[in-house]
Amino acid sequence: MRVVLTGLPVYPHLVPMVMPVARVLAAAGHDVAVATGLAMAEELERQGVTHLPLPRMLGPGQLGSDPEFARSIGLSPEGVPLPPLEPLPPGEAFGRLFAGLGAVRTAEDLLAAAADWRPDARMGTPPTHRR
Repeated sequence: MRVVLTGLPVYPHLVPMVMPVARVLAAAGHDVAVATGLAMAEELERQGVTHLPLPRMLGPGQLGSDPEFARSIGLSPEGVPLPPLEPLPPGEAFGRLFAGLGAVRTAEDLLAAAADWRPDARMGTPPTHRR
C-alpha cells in the first residue's frame, strides 16, 4: 500500500513523531512518503524517506518569505506572536495558527502532491473484510 504521512516542517514534530510511523510502515513493506514543507527536505533525505514537498507550508524560519501570510496567522515575519495573538485564550491562538489560511494552503498543496504520488486512500465506510 502507498501511504502519505504529513506533519509540520519542524524537527521536533516530524522526526520523533512521524518518522517512527514511517519506518514501521516501510518495514511492513509499504511505500511511504512524508508530505511537509521544504524546510525538512534535507532531513527526510537523510532519513531515506520520499518527500512530497508542500511549498506553502512554511517552517518558523521561513515566515519572512511571506510576511503577509505570517501576519494573517498572528505572527511576525520572524515567527514571534503579534500582540493580537498574545492575549487570546490558548484554544483560539491554536486555531489561528493551525487552521484558517494555513490549513487551506496546506490542504491544497497536499491534494496536489497526493494526486501526483497517488497514495492508496479509502474514505467513508471502511471496506469489509473477506474471509
